[in-house]
Amino acid sequence: MRNKIDQRKLYAQQLFVATSDIHEATDACQLLIENVRNKNHPLYRPLLTAIIICYSRPFTKNKGYGGLKGKWHKFKSKELQDVHETLLDMRKKVIAHSDSDVCKVNIEMKDTPFGKRVPSISVVSQSLPLNVFPAVLRTCRDIGDRLELEALNKEDLLSDGGH
Repeated sequence: MRNKIDQRKLYAQQLFVATSDIHEATDACQLLIENVRNKNHPLYRPLLTAIIICYSRPFTKNKGYGGLKGKWHKFKSKELQDVHETLLDMRKKVIAHSDSDVCKVNIEMKDTPFGKRVPSISVVSQSLPLNVFPAVLRTCRDIGDRLELEALNKEDLLSDGGH
């Protein structure tokens, strides 16, 4: 019986941590929508990275809580489902790792004013168009609301009343 109580308490903690992570992703997304007008803006990449990392945390393997499973990966709207899958995929391929199918090295030869040709090297990786971020925000709010509701329903497990 003790192990079952411990598992329920751990799940309640997991829900609160996940809710916090999703709130951070929501805040970063709101900042991006309000302040970034193009992908060359200096805040675009850091905010995109923050959104993806914070959003993905509850769903990925970690020590202690583990990743959320089952119903937490399901959305009623196809649009939100697609955004959810895209964010998790980008975390794996672009943010946490630099997979060669989404990160490309471009080398261009450029002339200098002194007549010498020098290489200009840049790394281009997958990103999201700015018009997608309202849907990202809706996805964050949807999963955040569901997580928070379930977390609050399990709140008693975290007090002494939950043993």
